[in-house]
Amino acid sequence: MDDGVFSWKQEGVLSLWRYTEFRNKFGGWHLTGNDAGVESLLSLLRLLAGDPGAYRTVTVTPPSASILRVPNYQQGDALWAAPSKWRLQCAPSGNADTWKFPLELEPAALTISEAYLPALIAGLDGIPKGEGDFCIGRPGQGNLALWFWWWPGAA
Repeated sequence: MDDGVFSWKQEGVLSLWRYTEFRNKFGGWHLTGNDAGVESLLSLLRLLAGDPGAYRTVTVTPPSASILRVPNYQQGDALWAAPSKWRLQCAPSGNADTWKFPLELEPAALTISEAYLPALIAGLDGIPKGEGDFCIGRPGQGNLALWFWWWPGAA
């Protein structure tokens, strides 16, 4: 691993969760973060993109009631589960169409190829601007999509 990946330190808050009931409606993982958390994650992704195969694990904060009201699934009362850690990795070159985001909670783990990196970065860039309510990924075969939601009170 490159010193940049090793020296990266997480800042801010990131919330990652998935709903545990009625999975067909809002199936997949859901993500939001405050400005510092999003910027920190973007910085990490840029480092990981330059060192395929390397990975880092970030700390996840469970979603608050105000965060859960953003997607407003069942008026924010739908049952959910959140990991305490999230492992991120860019797949080594030669794996052009990798999207692995399984259901397991501890730790949640996302491995993506370079092909998905622009969509992931664009989704993260939109969070502080109040953008969201869309997902990316290639769900199926045990892998889930990733939904983006704005941080409560953003833009």
